[in-house]
Amino acid sequence: MRVVQIIFLLLGMFSQTGAVYIGSDTAVTRFNTQQTLEDGDRIAGFASLAAGFVLDNPSVTGTFDCFFSVEGNTSFRFGTLELDQDLIFHNVSELVTLGNIVGNHHIVELASTMDCIPGISVENFCAITFLTGVTTADNVNSVDWNYTDEYVAIGMDNDGGNEVQVYSWNGTTLTSITGASLGDNVNSVNWHPSLDRLAAGRDSGGGDEIYLYSFNGASLTLLDSVSTGGGGGNNVNEVAFDPTGDYLAVATDSNAAELIVYDVSAGTFGSSVTLNLAADANTVSWDTTGGFLAVGLDNVGGGPELLVYEFTTGPLALTLDASAEVGQAINSINWNQGAPNTDIIAVGVPSGSNRLELYRHSTGSLTQLSLTSAVGTAVLSVHWRNDGVCLAIGLQNNSEGTGGEVRLFAFKDDDLIQEDDVEIGSDTNSVRWSHDGSYMVVGDSNSALNMYQFDPAFFDTSNVLFSDVYLVLNANLTLRDTSITFSGESSINGRGNTITLSPTFSLIVNEGGSLLLEDVTIKGINDSKIRGLDSRSTFSLQDAKFVLDGDYTFTEGFLDILGDFTISGTHTFNYTAEQQSTIRGGRFGTDGCAPTYCGSFIVDNRSTFNYAPSNNSNSLISMESEISKFILNGGNLHADELVLTNGTFQAFGRSTINATSLTFGNGTQANNLCIDIKNAQLEVTGNLINSNV
Repeated sequence: MRVVQIIFLLLGMFSQTGAVYIGSDTAVTRFNTQQTLEDGDRIAGFASLAAGFVLDNPSVTGTFDCFFSVEGNTSFRFGTLELDQDLIFHNVSELVTLGNIVGNHHIVELASTMDCIPGISVENFCAITFLTGVTTADNVNSVDWNYTDEYVAIGMDNDGGNEVQVYSWNGTTLTSITGASLGDNVNSVNWHPSLDRLAAGRDSGGGDEIYLYSFNGASLTLLDSVSTGGGGGNNVNEVAFDPTGDYLAVATDSNAAELIVYDVSAGTFGSSVTLNLAADANTVSWDTTGGFLAVGLDNVGGGPELLVYEFTTGPLALTLDASAEVGQAINSINWNQGAPNTDIIAVGVPSGSNRLELYRHSTGSLTQLSLTSAVGTAVLSVHWRNDGVCLAIGLQNNSEGTGGEVRLFAFKDDDLIQEDDVEIGSDTNSVRWSHDGSYMVVGDSNSALNMYQFDPAFFDTSNVLFSDVYLVLNANLTLRDTSITFSGESSINGRGNTITLSPTFSLIVNEGGSLLLEDVTIKGINDSKIRGLDSRSTFSLQDAKFVLDGDYTFTEGFLDILGDFTISGTHTFNYTAEQQSTIRGGRFGTDGCAPTYCGSFIVDNRSTFNYAPSNNSNSLISMESEISKFILNGGNLHADELVLTNGTFQAFGRSTINATSLTFGNGTQANNLCIDIKNAQLEVTGNLINSNV
């Protein structure tokens, strides 16, 4: 007996190798800190998660087998969660990042506080990995990407050679292409937002300080140059194109022209507006509209160092809109370009308890945000990634060794959360994300140009897989960034709420999969943002509404309309699939207790249903019985050839039919179509054929 017990004990130990149970299946354990699942870990039956949980990384598969609802924030981090119990989120929860869910026909019920998923565009993914680097001729003061992310320009100290250099980038290698000599230290380079034009600003040493080049992929050609006044003390500290590329802002330490905006729409320096700010201007940054320009000054001493000007054209004018006293010089500013955070300005300063500051701009005011992350080293450069969430900063060389010179922060809930720290070993003068957010280039005072990759580029964050999942909403919900592909038998029960699909999101049904959309309105539909992957993909619709904000095309799969299905909006639903869709009218299933479904396909006010199957079939809208309805409720029906049988056709309000041939019935009495046109103004273009008998 003792031998048997030992064998069972060893088997139990081996079965747990590499895996951890969070909590117990026999006694309740409350966890007040967020729990992390490694690969193979399991959340046990009586684990009370009061602070949520997180999958450690995308390669993790964990199991949720808990009877209790989950409180606090949860992040799947693109890993995989298998459900052995329903996953119910309590109303103090947020789903921060998505991942794969193997539902095993269990429910995922979202909290009423979950109104946007993922809750943050990136969480614990504001991280970079070193790819490659090159040695430059001198210290690098400024770096920037061209608009296609194929070229990187740098501005360097004067080594007697080319202070401006252009490198090509192919995803693997930085290759020097061409350069230009400006005769002095180049402090700033900036590419045009949509053309291969490059602006550069240098120290004053006689001659012009601002230069404008064209680039043809092989060489730089000088288009124009201009001086801020010549002589000492007129250095150009930063140049920045506005979002249109028609105007160039220039920050200088001139005694009378610290801020200048030039019209450069013709490729030359045209008319300008100049301001005397009574302090050196170190840095400038435009908002997303080009209507506001932020300026960072040297320490004024009792006056504001951060200024925001309203910029208008015809004639050019700068009008002070808002200002803030920072109390010290400002080294760098960058206006967030990513919605919805386009009102946030990052500010880097040389001293103080926190040398990274954030300000929120609204017309007429600047409000400093209270941050929990303190940066104790001088911040030389700041730059937001295109998603508006990740902020990169470059620091002065940290001789104490208490942190790297490049740091990455996630912006969430008006606060910054540090998520990466990279040792450079030198003053990091310039950091710059690529326009697509995939790469970051870094220039330093050790004559180095280094390229980093945004970590999630190593795996696909664009789509996750939900299999056999029953998703339940308790609030209106916006879905963004990461699209969801449903497989097996899955459903979304909106409970009367609305789902808004952001421009970066799609709902997809896998080959042979089915998705039931029940009691839900879906907005933001256009193009093919709700689509199947093959002819067997099924969309079941029961009290569902599609609100089109652009023309939408249904290309693969079929519709199974169980209740009301409404299309609305002033756009067109193009039905090009080759599969037959069914408007139900009767029992669905062989069980005598199966429910009876009364399907209605409703084309609502000013929306259009365009029946145009790619196989030219005229019978792909099938109605099971007279309680199956096709309804024009002030909507429009377009078709080449369409035959409607068995069900009921209704028209209300001002509706239109435009068809080469629309046939009611097919000459067989059993297949007659009921026609109900009351209180309607129905306008018909083409041939309307009555084949009822």
